[in-house]
Amino acid sequence: MQAKGYGSVVSFDGQNIVIDRNKLLTAQYGFNRTVIPVSSVVAVNASKATIFTNGLFCLSVMTANGPTEMITNGAESRKSPYCAIFTKGHAQEFQQLVDEVNAAKPVQAMPILEDQSGDTVYARQMKKSTEGKQERLARQQVEGRLVEMFSGSDGTRFALFACYPMRIRISSVGRCECERS
Repeated sequence: MQAKGYGSVVSFDGQNIVIDRNKLLTAQYGFNRTVIPVSSVVAVNASKATIFTNGLFCLSVMTANGPTEMITNGAESRKSPYCAIFTKGHAQEFQQLVDEVNAAKPVQAMPILEDQSGDTVYARQMKKSTEGKQERLARQQVEGRLVEMFSGSDGTRFALFACYPMRIRISSVGRCECERS
């Protein structure tokens, strides 16, 4: 069974569900192919496609940390490698695919060997953003807010930090130390 989506082709051979993406979606997701064994499928859904909105084929897959989220919104589909968008013209193909996968999926799903959820471009961006925020917060807690930088006549560099609601004290090594008031 094969269903053509918007920028992707989803196929099911009875054992594996394969989502092949075109170059545009490969850039969006970070990889061009996702292979999901039917033994790892927890749930499958295809939302209704209309003239005005695309439909969304999505799988919830068992991972070592539990089942993945069932995405229901096409705009959020980039969060999951287990989704494919389709148009109204291909809605019947995707409904047949859902029916076949539901008939073949086990009662108790086994964890997937290679979970691509953390490999999506979206997941990598969110991880980088979170790490950056954590580093900035850690720096702010240690140093306070940078007010001024200047150099002494002997080349020693000083950085003056504001540490509200604390008192500021410049140490002998030219470093601002904050004391709680």
